[in-house]
Amino acid sequence: MKEELPVLASHFRPGECPEPPQRIVNQHNLYNETKFTSSLYKPKLSLSGEERKLLRMKEEEERKKRERARRRRKRKREEEKRAAPTLKTTFALAKAMVKMTAGVDDRWNEMKPKSGALEHSGLKWERVKNIVHNSLVSPHEEERVDAARQLGELKCCDTMVLFALRERVRSNECDRVRYEAAKSLITLGMWEEEVLEQVLEHLVNGSRETKADLLEHIIDGKNVQFVNKKAEVFPELVKVLSLLCKNSDSADVVSFRAAVCLGKLCVQDKNAQEKLSQVLEQTHDTHIRAKALKMLIKQMCYHEQLVVEAALVQLQRSPAWRLRKEAAHLLIHLGEKYVCADHQTDLVYELLEKRLWDDPNKEVRNEVAMVLAALQLYPRACETIEKKLEAPSEDVRAQAVISLGTLRMKNDRVIKQLLEMLDLDSSEYVRLMILRTLATLRSTERKVVRSLREREKGDGPLAKEAKRTLEILGLPLNPTSTK
Repeated sequence: MKEELPVLASHFRPGECPEPPQRIVNQHNLYNETKFTSSLYKPKLSLSGEERKLLRMKEEEERKKRERARRRRKRKREEEKRAAPTLKTTFALAKAMVKMTAGVDDRWNEMKPKSGALEHSGLKWERVKNIVHNSLVSPHEEERVDAARQLGELKCCDTMVLFALRERVRSNECDRVRYEAAKSLITLGMWEEEVLEQVLEHLVNGSRETKADLLEHIIDGKNVQFVNKKAEVFPELVKVLSLLCKNSDSADVVSFRAAVCLGKLCVQDKNAQEKLSQVLEQTHDTHIRAKALKMLIKQMCYHEQLVVEAALVQLQRSPAWRLRKEAAHLLIHLGEKYVCADHQTDLVYELLEKRLWDDPNKEVRNEVAMVLAALQLYPRACETIEKKLEAPSEDVRAQAVISLGTLRMKNDRVIKQLLEMLDLDSSEYVRLMILRTLATLRSTERKVVRSLREREKGDGPLAKEAKRTLEILGLPLNPTSTK
């Protein structure tokens, strides 16, 4: 007899079977719950504006979590890469020690570490420990004073050193020890309120030499711009520094350093601006003028015509190339609005164009090219220099060629004109400058290389310069010319 299995309860209809068969288990609503629908036909939920906003916020938070996890993995990989050379150095050191114990000659070059001394090892660290544990707690006052000063000069920012200096500032009865400890903490970048109190006390009651020395340490202090402006002592410190700036003598060291300190502290004080402006007008020392100019422009946002003229003079006449480069950078910081104001565009352009070829330092010339681009004068300079390539004067043509290299003008028209001048120009000096400009432009086009190969075959300074240009461009030399 064929066995009949029970069917689903939902298949029965009223009237067909008066008594449905007994179920194996209580199925409840299993049939309805197991109806699967394709995702293509699922109805889309209509979300409100707040729900969509919350959904976007959730997605943004998940994206940030993934980004943080990616950064953590990247940092871990970088730390592993940094740790790898240390392991290699340790292995090389151990290998050298084994060779020494086996009777091999001493090989210090294999043993010495590739990097500098570790922070907690070497003679410097031994000296620091000796000062902290012995000299700084000595019963002799002079020894404690020297110890506090030496800790600042050694510039060791270890926690032990900072704690010992703070203890000297808080508890020591000697004013000189507290003063030297405060100076060392300033040098190491610890601008706590107790240190500021010591600074304020010595600026008010100290001698002129003490004030000048303390102000110099504040100027050269670490993280001076991040001093807590909300400290209770800070407004009083600003007032004292502002009062120190009120001195009509432009050669006064204390008032000038006080003005520079206010600039370093990112405080725009009227007395400090007047003092620094007075220094620009009356002082002839190049380095003092450069420091005053930098404070006025970058720290105090002073944009008067005085600082523009001072920056142009510094770029034109300063004997130190670093100061000339800094003056060009300050012109970029000022911008077109202030540098080219009052119809001075022609004057500024003539000065900058001259510095493109007249300055002996390459870094200064490159910075001047950036100034021209920042002041929207670069197209004018390119057009003018291309015209000067056809000038009848030999010096003007040579100056234009040097300026081309400074401005990095290496389009096809300029390269073609330079190669024609290299073949046809009557001046050997101009052709020599063209070869050097081609080396500066790093042009490796086929026609340029061909022209350099032809020049290399000859004799004289042009052949030597052509060989040098090929070496700079990384091209092989002609075997016959190297013999």
